[in-house]
Amino acid sequence: MFPVEFAENLTRDGDAVAEEMCGAAPELSPIIRAFAMLAQKRKEIEIDLARLPVPDLNEEAFGAGEPLIASIDPSILHSGFAASAQRLLPVIGNLFVPIQSQAAGLLSALAAMPGLSAPLIQASLTGDLNGFGAIAAKTSLPAGALSFLAVEVLKPCLRAFEQRVGPLAEDALWCRDRCPVCGGGPDYGLLKDKRDPSEFLLSKSGRLWLHCPLCGHLWRFVRLVCPACGENRHEQLDILTATGRERERIHACRTCNSYLPVIDLVDSSRKLHPDLAPLVFIPLDILAGKAGYSPIAPAPWNHSG
Repeated sequence: MFPVEFAENLTRDGDAVAEEMCGAAPELSPIIRAFAMLAQKRKEIEIDLARLPVPDLNEEAFGAGEPLIASIDPSILHSGFAASAQRLLPVIGNLFVPIQSQAAGLLSALAAMPGLSAPLIQASLTGDLNGFGAIAAKTSLPAGALSFLAVEVLKPCLRAFEQRVGPLAEDALWCRDRCPVCGGGPDYGLLKDKRDPSEFLLSKSGRLWLHCPLCGHLWRFVRLVCPACGENRHEQLDILTATGRERERIHACRTCNSYLPVIDLVDSSRKLHPDLAPLVFIPLDILAGKAGYSPIAPAPWNHSG
């Protein structure tokens, strides 16, 4: 679910947004359409976790940095992962032909090794590259393809969970660089103005919200701080933009050489699909890479691993 601040900006209508994006960047049309179809299929598969009752919020644990997913029975998550794999992996294979055999291979591995879901889920939640490497060795699947497939299979489960518990993640209790719902790291940020209900004032500087690529949650974060390492010295923070597209920018950190894409929606009614928004940054991803920065959240289009 979207915070009320983004009612005019964020939409689940992936088809309309994808067509607009393709018109603006026709050279990216194949990848945009493929990911738009994948997003639609994920939305159709939000399963198993949707039937769970909303857990009680442990405010002490939450305030100490424990995401809400810690309250979930792991067996339910594993069940959802297996069911999602059955429906989503064939779709991914059809949409992304170069990894079709890997998608089929993972489906076979999950059937042959019932305990495989647990380490895949753990590695997906934490972004553990070593964990994916170890699983790749056991399954004879490439680690890069394995991580992409596992994360995509997990997303419908986490999205269903976020729909139930998202309102519990009050930003007054959470101002961290990880998602309060599932603990995932951000793939991009949004700047949005907010009217003060008590003083009827409008902040033109914008408040920063981070987006979780796993469960889709949006949460507030300190604007002038690197989400990767916590650097807050302004001389160590850089902004990269492209002429004519100043609302799309790269927030880069010279201390850890990481970057976060950010879209400025202050005084804007621009429509975005939350899962397709990162694709508008592909030209800036290239620019950031040439400048020596690495994305906080690696994706198939922003890294070569």
